[in-house]
Parts: sequence; structure tokens; C-alpha cells
Amino acid sequence: MLSDLRKVTFEQGSLMYQRTGPKSRLIPMTETLFAVEGLDYFRVEFVMRDGKVTGIVGVYDNGEREPSPRTK
Repeated sequence: MLSDLRKVTFEQGSLMYQRTGPKSRLIPMTETLFAVEGLDYFRVEFVMRDGKVTGIVGVYDNGEREPSPRTK
């Protein structure tokens, strides 16, 4: 079973995404939607409220969406 924890970090000038396994670079598509390097079927969308990130949503090519609220 996959962990529900999705992690986004900023490393060496790039946003990086990790859920399981190694980290992957996020490639901007729009202001809030990013492709995940090496994963053609999956995108990461940042959820914004009042100019701040409140969470992310994993978006699959089949239309499935998995929200993950921001943790401290």
C-alpha cells in the first residue's frame, strides 16, 4: 500500500516530489500544475488559498485526483 504522504521540497533550484522511492523533479506546466519527471501518467497540482499553498493534489491521466493537505 502506498503511503498517503506526498513530499515536495526545493533543492538546488528545482521543486522535487517524493511519495515512495527516489525524488523526481517537478516541471512547471502552469502556475499551479506540474509534470513529474519520468511519470507521464501523473501530475501534481498545488492548491492555493490567499496566495499560500494549502495542499497538493495528485492528478492521474485517468481523471483520478488524490488530495493531500499541507502539513507543518
